[in-house]
Formats: sequence, structure tokens, C-alpha cells
Amino acid sequence: MRLFAALALAALLIGGCAGAKPKDGQLPDPPQRLVQRGLSFLPPAEKDWWIAQKGADTLVIARTGRLEGDARAVEASLIPAPAFASSLERNRYVRTIREHALPAPRFRIKAHDLSDRTVDTTSCSLSYLLAEDRQPDTGTNTVGSVVIESMSLICPHPRNPALAAMLTYTHRSYPEDQDLFFKARAVEVLDTMRFEAL
Repeated sequence: MRLFAALALAALLIGGCAGAKPKDGQLPDPPQRLVQRGLSFLPPAEKDWWIAQKGADTLVIARTGRLEGDARAVEASLIPAPAFASSLERNRYVRTIREHALPAPRFRIKAHDLSDRTVDTTSCSLSYLLAEDRQPDTGTNTVGSVVIESMSLICPHPRNPALAAMLTYTHRSYPEDQDLFFKARAVEVLDTMRFEAL
């Protein structure tokens, strides 16, 4: 399922390319708002972010770190969504979809917290997921696990509730290099999400 592809994007797309910087697709510094069908956001205020994937309903930006195995990604997507009778039902759906994207035994989910959040006047789900990838593609011969931290904001689109706007911030690293400020960095990006025309 392509939903929540940013969870695996760091491992699959930018893998162990620490320090690699593509020439095409580099984002401007200072960052400018990126508009995708259905939503927009402001990229992190850090250098070296680049467009890793762009499609009709998905935009992914990425940044490799200085350390081996370190990578970050932000995914903005417009995805199909069922009608939700309550926030509890919406949160259950988000939990199922996100955890399904990380199948065992390769991935071990260590934590998954869900809460309600409001964007404009729309009720949304905020999902924080911490997982261990036991078979990472690091681009090296190093054997071991990596940590994937991911925070997503998923909102039914106010102009068409059968679609949901999803913004996900993901960080992949070796356990000893886990970002102590991950949640603050993720929220800083997620708080910039705005609904756009469909």
C-alpha cells in the first residue's frame, strides 16, 4: 500500500547515501512553501533538502545526514479515505494503515501514539510511530537495525471528505544516533500544513 510511504522512504530511496546531494531538485534556502494538490507545507529551515519524488498526489522531499544511515523525509500526499463517524474511528483507521505499512518480522513497532488535532476547523489525527527496521538497506555491509521515527498529520479534506491530506515527517538513523529533538522538528513542519484546491 502506498499510503505512508515516507516510513520506508528513507530506507528505500536515500538509504545509506550519507552526504550525497543531488544537483537537480535542490530546494531553495530559505525555504518556500511547497504546494501539492490538496495541501501545502513549509519545508524544514535546514539546507540540503531536495525533491526525491513528485507525482500528481504525492510530493516527497529528503535530506541525508552526515552520519551513515541517517536520512530524513517529508511526504505530502492526498489519499483516499472512508467516512468517519468519530475521531476514535478515524484514529483506529490511521493506526491500522500505518502499522500495516511496517510488516513483521522485518519491522518491530516500539510505540504508536495517536491524538486529535485541528487544522483550521477540520478534525485530524496526529500519529507518532517509533519502529525498528531489522533488515535495513544502509548501502553498506554494516549489519544491524535502524530506528524509524515518523509523525503524520492526517486530515479529511474539507472540500472532499473522501480524500485525506497527509503530511508525514520521518527520520531514520542507527539507534545510537536517534534525534532527541525529533518530535519538535516534526511538529514544526506539520504545523505549517494548509489545505489547498483539489
